[in-house]
Amino acid sequence: MPTILRLPTELKISSETLDDKTLLWAGEKKWGKTSFIAQWPGHFILECEPGNANHVTANYVDVHNWEEAKEYLTLLEENPQYCTYACIDDVPSLYNYCVKYITKLLKLTILEALEFKGWGAIRREFESFIDRFQALKMGKHYTAHTEVVTAKDLRGREISKLETTMSKQCNEIMDGKTHFWGIFLRREKGERILVLEGDSFLKAGHGFKNHFWKNGVQLKEIDMGSSPEMAYQNFMEAYNNYGTNNITANHQNSNTRRTITIPKS
Repeated sequence: MPTILRLPTELKISSETLDDKTLLWAGEKKWGKTSFIAQWPGHFILECEPGNANHVTANYVDVHNWEEAKEYLTLLEENPQYCTYACIDDVPSLYNYCVKYITKLLKLTILEALEFKGWGAIRREFESFIDRFQALKMGKHYTAHTEVVTAKDLRGREISKLETTMSKQCNEIMDGKTHFWGIFLRREKGERILVLEGDSFLKAGHGFKNHFWKNGVQLKEIDMGSSPEMAYQNFMEAYNNYGTNNITANHQNSNTRRTITIPKS
């Protein structure tokens, strides 16, 4: 039978709950991204930089190659109640696993894989994985390292920009998947902040129109404190508008909707 299509008659209400969204956290190495993710109730981290999380008390597994990453993704698909938030730490490392996998599969050199011969195959393989990850019935987190690069503006002038270490193709894929793009920075005196609104130097932003308000003004950055625990507390307080009612928000905090139950091997 042919599919019967109908035009919608009601507005679709957007969700602003954190476990319905995709969040990307970017910042320099060793600035606390993984430790911060470990504070989220019901988290699970696919650690694509083996050994990076050794100093953190967290629910994580070290992922050593593309095949392992796909196997863990299948386990998450088969156990949707396993966690509230699943995190890929970090995206560039996962993408590099994909590049190595396709290079070996197609018997190409790394240079050939990154050019025309392998470019399309890498994109299809990586995007298929990310689409499966996005379909998980849990909140999605990603991390990425950042670096300062030199670019040219529309007038050809050289400018400095803070960008993730994701390749152009990887960045294009991830850009359309994420609802929140937060950047960890340090002020001159060393205080950590999370930038919520970007500018010509860096890319940051979010789609939470009813959140991150204080005294009637939506925040552009959050003080992340001196510890992972404080960073999580400060983030949640800012997300929940510091408990004030200075805007109208249709939101029910569901951060603890699910809890971790480790499946028996």
